[in-house]
Amino acid sequence: MGAFICVHDVLLFPYTRERDFLSFLLSHFDFSLAFYYIFTHLQEKCRIDMPGDDQSMHNYLYYTNRFKNVITVPHRRGSIHVVGYHAARIHENVTKEAEEKGIHDVGSLVKGSGGRWQEWLDTKRYDLLDPHTGLIVNLDGSPSAQVHQVDRFGPLNYQWMKKMIEYNWPYNRSPERGVALFEAEAPPHQPSQKQASSTGDDLVPTHPCLTKKVIPHNFSMKSIRTASHQGRSYNVNLWDDGTYCKLREMMLNTEGFSLHPRTYLVHSPDDADIIVWVSTRGMWEREVPPPNNYSNVVLLDYADGCTLHQSLGQVKHLVGHFKRSFVNRIDGVFKHNCTTDQSVLPFAYSGVQAFINHKINSYKQRKYDVTNMLRNGPSITDKRRKIIVKYTKSFVQKHSLKDGTYFIGNLGSQGANSGFDNRYFEVLANSKIIVTANPAGWEGDFRLWEALLSGALVFVDRMAILDWMPHSFQHKKHLIMYDPMNQTEFENLLEYYVENEAEAEAIGLRGYDHTLAHHMAEDRVSYILNNIESKLKL
Repeated sequence: MGAFICVHDVLLFPYTRERDFLSFLLSHFDFSLAFYYIFTHLQEKCRIDMPGDDQSMHNYLYYTNRFKNVITVPHRRGSIHVVGYHAARIHENVTKEAEEKGIHDVGSLVKGSGGRWQEWLDTKRYDLLDPHTGLIVNLDGSPSAQVHQVDRFGPLNYQWMKKMIEYNWPYNRSPERGVALFEAEAPPHQPSQKQASSTGDDLVPTHPCLTKKVIPHNFSMKSIRTASHQGRSYNVNLWDDGTYCKLREMMLNTEGFSLHPRTYLVHSPDDADIIVWVSTRGMWEREVPPPNNYSNVVLLDYADGCTLHQSLGQVKHLVGHFKRSFVNRIDGVFKHNCTTDQSVLPFAYSGVQAFINHKINSYKQRKYDVTNMLRNGPSITDKRRKIIVKYTKSFVQKHSLKDGTYFIGNLGSQGANSGFDNRYFEVLANSKIIVTANPAGWEGDFRLWEALLSGALVFVDRMAILDWMPHSFQHKKHLIMYDPMNQTEFENLLEYYVENEAEAEAIGLRGYDHTLAHHMAEDRVSYILNNIESKLKL
């Protein structure tokens, strides 16, 4: 057994094959009563006045020799630099000072005297930064490999973070290049005009959230379209609202607006004919809407649930408002549309090229008769999806499917949300039938499109949004839509298509072709343009 490494509140465990993790811990640590003792006797000695403060637990276990084979790593000398405590104290002190002085720009109180954005903390007061780069460093002055709890600085490093994202994290690629770049303050590339003859090789993501390091290996920026679109071309800016990464949504829109023959992405909103604000409302209170000096703003609201965007009233020149999750569902059943406002249009996710299975095997060569990878752990609160997993398991048991001929369970964190786990896509590509379901309270997820572009026959619960998009999907022609409240119907449909493999394969391939032809990211751009062009002021 290898040694354990303890770094502040992070424990790095060696690889273990043991299935019972609790038994594994108890077999290597003599702390069966330690946690109980800490909770009941040592709370007054804890660093933070809350039961079970993790640092206090680690301290107690370490200093009472309850760990075995532990290597300690001194602060700011190892692979992880935990800044939480210092960052929180700096933020607290400067916030208090700003309030006392009536200063709105909190960061101005801790910046270096040189006024350079790299010195977002005064290195004379706080020995944490390299003043030339703004990187947090170890005690020897080298950049910290990983910085933990950096969010404790609050807004103090927002400007620095924004610069890093804008320039695509140059220090990660070459420290020397990064320093040279920022010393010269060279602006990022800004296209000057529409390149109508582009083949796609020169098209790169221009929004600071979508960088090369998160694009999957099979992400292609070449259009699969052969037919040309007639009409005027537009420069489009994907608005940076300050909340940074929305990987999946930005991937969709970067691909769609880059490859559509009538749109060209530009870096600056000042060069744009259309401003597209992509919002997931994960941090809506920090989102900065496009200011009212910009015309022709399109809001793509990808947020879950039925509510409309909280900052909608701040956008004066809105020419298009598109809402994913356009319907309200209760326990997986449609109840009503989210709004009667005719200016709010329904919207759906789509396929992207990273999802495409380019090697379509015949169903005879596919390993799994039935696959269901809906998350079903104890922490999952979506009861309807858990019931669909239960339906699938019931079918497997009733029909005595052999081990290895079905796949039910989780793998990674699914495709679009896990940095594109190839194992996940391999299971999809080796499945004949894929069972999926929308969330219980709304419609729309990436699972549907990942499944459709695998070439498998897709089972999905009945949904309205697909009928509202151009070129809708048809039941039993492109996929199978089941009633999530009717287990008998579900199992009968599944039984029929497991037994009639040729028919299942024909529907699956039609669904695959239909998605490629009408439901890729470029097609959503066409849908947007068709609904806003008459309102544009150019």
